[in-house]
Amino acid sequence: MAEKNHEKGQEAVRVFSVKFTLGPPGSRIQTEIHSVNVSPQEAIGLLEMAKDQILSGIREGTQNIMNVQKRG
Repeated sequence: MAEKNHEKGQEAVRVFSVKFTLGPPGSRIQTEIHSVNVSPQEAIGLLEMAKDQILSGIREGTQNIMNVQKRG
């Protein structure tokens, strides 16, 4: 679905990145968002995908802990 760059016949570069800078406890969290050729709806979808991957990793970690406890 990437847009074509008609002058060069190549697909346009698409970038979406989010950077969180976490300081010492009690300090503010800094957020930087950079996007090129990504609609707001796509950005939200990408953030949802990232959230799902993080939650999946947490669930797998919890399941692994439960399996070890049951064996022991």
